[in-house]
This record gives sequence, C-alpha cells and structure tokens, in this order.
Amino acid sequence: MNPLPTLEVTPETYQRYTRLVQMRSGLNFEKQFQHLLMSSLFERIRLTGTSGFESYYRLLSNNPAEYQILEQQLTIGETYFFRYPQQYNFLKTHILPERIEPTGLAGTDAFRIWSAACSTGEEPYSIAILLDEKWGKKAEKVKILGTDLNRNSLDYARRGVYGNFSFRTENLSFRDRYFKESEGKYHLDPKIRQRVQFQFQNLMELTESSFGKQKFNVIFCRNVSIYFQKKTVLLLLHQLYQLLEDEGYLFLGHSELWPSRELPFPLKNWGYATYQKINERITGRHEPARFSPKLSGRATPADLRLRFSEKSPRSKVPLTETGIPKKSEKEKSFLENYQNGMKAFREQDNHLARQFLLKAEAQNSSSEETLLALAFLDSEQGQTEQALERCQALIDLNPLHPEPYFLTGLVLQERQEYEGAEKRFRRCLYCDESHILAHYFLATLQERKGREDLASRSYARTFDLIDRASPNREEMPWEAAFSKQQIVEDCLAKIKWLKHWHAL
Repeated sequence: MNPLPTLEVTPETYQRYTRLVQMRSGLNFEKQFQHLLMSSLFERIRLTGTSGFESYYRLLSNNPAEYQILEQQLTIGETYFFRYPQQYNFLKTHILPERIEPTGLAGTDAFRIWSAACSTGEEPYSIAILLDEKWGKKAEKVKILGTDLNRNSLDYARRGVYGNFSFRTENLSFRDRYFKESEGKYHLDPKIRQRVQFQFQNLMELTESSFGKQKFNVIFCRNVSIYFQKKTVLLLLHQLYQLLEDEGYLFLGHSELWPSRELPFPLKNWGYATYQKINERITGRHEPARFSPKLSGRATPADLRLRFSEKSPRSKVPLTETGIPKKSEKEKSFLENYQNGMKAFREQDNHLARQFLLKAEAQNSSSEETLLALAFLDSEQGQTEQALERCQALIDLNPLHPEPYFLTGLVLQERQEYEGAEKRFRRCLYCDESHILAHYFLATLQERKGREDLASRSYARTFDLIDRASPNREEMPWEAAFSKQQIVEDCLAKIKWLKHWHAL
C-alpha cells in the first residue's frame, strides 16, 4: 500500500464530513471531538488506500460497509464497571426497595432495565452484579437489556472478557467474586452474562415501538448526549421519556445535567443526574405526544409541515405604527427571488427556479422553504449529495420537519440504500403520522424485504389516508409527480395480492 500523502484539512472538508456523520448517525463532532473524527478519517484513508478526503468521501457515500467501519471507530465508548457509584447506590437503596421489594418480584410483569449505548457491556453487567448481590438467583427475573450502535462493541460485551482498564473503582471486591482471571484477562461468571441481553440500536432511530409494546422501569443513558447538538438531545430525551413506565427512572451522565424547567415533559430531579418520570394520573399533567411548542418556539408538529404556496416564507420583521411589517431592502430582494423561484418551480422551469432560489438562499440561508425547494431540485437533477446536505441543513434548523426526512428517504431509496431509506421514512412519520407518501414508500420497502403483514398494513394506511384526505389539502410539490388514482389502485391490488399470498 502506498504511503499516505500529506492531507490538508480545510474547514470545508471538516464540515462536509461532520454533516455526513450527523445525517447518518446523529453524531455531533464539533469542536472538542474534532480530533477523534479526523484521526479516524486519516486511519481509514490509509487502510483503504484512497488518495485523499475527496475520494474517501465518495467511497463512504457509496459503500455502506465502509461507513459502518468508520461509525464503529467513532463510537468506541469510555466505560468501566460501577462508574458513577452514587447512581448504583441510588438504584440499590432507593429504587429497588421501593419498586421491587414490596412485591418480592412476584407477578407476571417483569422489572425491566435498559442500558442504552452500553458500549462493551460494563454498565449492564454492573447492574446484573448489583442485583445478584442483593437477591441471588431470584434476580434473573429482572430483564436487563444493553444496546449500542457499535456492533463490534456488542460482540465484545457478549464475550464478557475484560482487562484491567475496565476495573477502576476503589472497591474491587466484586471482581474477586464474579470474575476468573486467566492470562491477564478477567472472565465474567456465565450466570451474570446470561442475565443480560444485547442488541443493536441506533438511538437516533428510536420510536415508541422500537421494543414492541414493552417499556422500561429504569433507563441508563449516560454520556451519550455529549456527542449530539442540544436539539438532537431533546429529541432523544423525548423518546426515552416515552419508553419509560410511569414513575420510571432515567440515569444520565454527570456532565448532562438538565434543569427540569428546560425539559418539555414532567421529570423529578433526584440529583446525581437521576430523574424520575412523574405519574400523570396522580399529578394531572399529561405527557405530550410530541415536543411542546414552547420548546421549539414554533407550532406543533402537525403545523410544522411547510407548504409551497403563493404566501411568502415566514420572517420576523419589525412593524410600522399601522401594524404592517417593515421590510429592509435585503428582505424585499429575498422575498422577490423566493417568489420568482417558486413561480418558475410551479411552471416546471427548474433551471430558472434554481437561479432565483440560489439567490434567495444566499440572502437567507436559514429559510426552510428555500432549502426544501432546492433540495427537491437537487434530487430531481441527480445531485444526490447536495440534496442530502440541504435536507440535513433543514433538519438542523427544524428537527421536527417531516419533509427533509421524506426527501432523504427518496434519495437513499434511489441509491438502493434501503435500510437508510426505511429509517428516514419512519422518522418522517414520527413527525407527521398522516404523511401519505411516506406510508406508501415504507410499504414498498417492507414488501421488498418480505415483511408481507407490515406491508399490507402500510398499504392499507396509505389508502385510508387518501380516502379521508380533504380535497382542499395543500400538497408538497413532489406529490404532483404521483397520481393519487394510481397509488389507490396499486394499494388495493397489493393488499389483495398480499392477502392471497398469506393464505397460501
């Protein structure tokens, strides 16, 4: 392999890679994590023999296996047994006596604990050891789940073999009781390994049904949010909240303290980055189905869906004494370019539309309507990377906007990246459950995977939404590319065929 040439890291190069990683994995590598990202990129460029950042970016964009390797390097977690002992003590002295000991683990409802982003397994195994010390064999009734984005870390966790670096607390008496040393490695007792289940989970793809209908009594999600931007963290906290049982507990990292007033749902702060979900049946407070409008400063998710119409994009401008908005010359120019661009867009003059919209984007890079229109034009003209970058920019501005997720799904499906496409369609439906085309394209992907029952339900949901849609419903521009009648006929035919196939 040829030696790696000297590579210049420009701000543009770094931003391009950070956008790619954020779009696909949700990870934020701004400022303090720059060294981790760049060292991983240098290593992969060297090992793949690519000539530099440009060629490696093309490889990442077109090779899901290579991206998975990079992702695993970026998500190697820092952890050890019984890290943050105050939280384990709170679990042992407060939660378990309150929630389990009164019933003695009786009944059919298991107590469930989830270690999210568990890395190489020290955290969930610490929980299992704590439970075994307290109850012995009876502790196996408690269900412990460990998940992570890094599949290599999960394989390591399942083996249950650790080095000295995993044991950094002062009291190591548990190591003598639950591990056997062999050739400088410590092998975990099989009975403890068997009490923890491990599985892959990308926290950025969480939904309320990620684990079926089950919820958790305790969730550990520590030192994860340091990789994410604040708005992404709030979205993640919202999903964790939805997956907690009433009065369940959430453990965060000590660097992730959140004042309760900043959270869009009721949580009691116990200190030591420990929170409890408040039981709304007692308090009378209702948990929101989505983000609270006061958090985002915008409308509710149902209202966040932007419409392409004759109306100008929203903008905050000062008012005159008569209440009529004042517009600066720059604002007037932006509105003129935007309106001319959308006029050309509706007239299907994409070349002229792009010219005007690019001018509007240069004048106001945070205009969601402009970004969305340009992303659609990019995808129409085969400029998929540019389309994905603009979709991600729009998600950065408004993480609850359904359309950039949908457009990203279309682009990824066109590139035959079906797993990524399915995740984006699901994320779109999280933001707007009534999104007709997201249901339709999700059904086609489910059918492609042989998941006939799911596909049939998605086709039925698509048909139902079209059937109940108001004739005055405003449409996104790409909806015009699909004949409603054709989609209805296709859905009915697929439902009938899948029902017949299932009966065979």
